[in-house]
Amino acid sequence: MAFFQGARISSRLSKQFVKSLSGTFLPATSSLRSDFYRAVCLGLARVLPHSSTPEWLTILNTLDLLRSEGLLHVSYTSHFMTSLPACDITVCQRPLQLSQVFTTVIQLLGEAGFSDRLKDDQWQHITKSYAQLMKKILSNATESISSSPSSSAHAAPQVFLIGQLFCQSCEVSRRVPGLATEQLFVWCLELVTRVEELLGWHSDNNVDVVRDVAHQEMKTLSRAIEWLPSSGQRSTLLQKVSAISSRC
Repeated sequence: MAFFQGARISSRLSKQFVKSLSGTFLPATSSLRSDFYRAVCLGLARVLPHSSTPEWLTILNTLDLLRSEGLLHVSYTSHFMTSLPACDITVCQRPLQLSQVFTTVIQLLGEAGFSDRLKDDQWQHITKSYAQLMKKILSNATESISSSPSSSAHAAPQVFLIGQLFCQSCEVSRRVPGLATEQLFVWCLELVTRVEELLGWHSDNNVDVVRDVAHQEMKTLSRAIEWLPSSGQRSTLLQKVSAISSRC
């Protein structure tokens, strides 16, 4: 907890903290890696509700440093996938590992030991910051994926990544109080719109892979939408997803 309280202040401090930690600690066994991941998530669950959105973004950079230094191991095996997509998804590993950490933290906050101490305005701040963080993760990943010389080659992984982030956000929605889900709903709408845009940009040629991935992800999204507590939100998102599916 103290580590993240200091690391959230500035990127410079977080780099110093990670450098110091990497010189004294390296989880060499799966048990140690699991324990460290759990400790990180518990520490974040205590710090993030009281952190500003910019501090969430600083902590994101800290987690990325911990991951790149081999200190933080995140096993992302998506239970949202029903089959392997027909594209290279290795470029999605880093963003999905980072997003998984914050999704796990929100799940912890939804448990009785934490949620009982959080007020409605705190939950709204948490979901707003979570949505902003996911936008940053997607933006960074899109920039990295788009470095591919083939536009159709980078569109398919983007669609896959968007689908996975959508599912994570739906999973978070069922853990938080009703009013606090509005920010997540808006974020999910934005994600679906991005898939529409990607399909529109690649509607003329060489889009079979993009459409195949989009078709598979839309089926996954339809299942994830059922987790949303609001019937109105479910109806709106299902309509948009159905419209996209009809184009795939």
